[in-house]
Amino acid sequence: MRQSIKNPLRVANCKRSDIELPVQNDLALTPAKVLEMAEQGIPVSAQASVEQFYDGEPNPQWDGLPLDEQRGVDIVTMWNAEKDIKGAIRKKSEMNQKSQSQEGVDYGRTAN
Repeated sequence: MRQSIKNPLRVANCKRSDIELPVQNDLALTPAKVLEMAEQGIPVSAQASVEQFYDGEPNPQWDGLPLDEQRGVDIVTMWNAEKDIKGAIRKKSEMNQKSQSQEGVDYGRTAN
């Protein structure tokens, strides 16, 4: 039994509201247009220069952001942070072992 599939076309209407600005064409310069203008003697500068962008503070403080996800962190900083964390864990573990031995608790060891 053959079934026919009906797929009605859906037409979308896009209307600009009063608060939206219309798109302006031909505002960007292509590399070919830049070359053409430079050959004609028209001074042209790159609009995407570094000076035009504000990328925030050069060294922002992010309290909740892990060190490996922060901007400008190099491998030496990561290595030092890893050593500091391992040292802190080792120190905390030794403190726990000392407190357990003072209390007479002996986990994981068999009596001889």
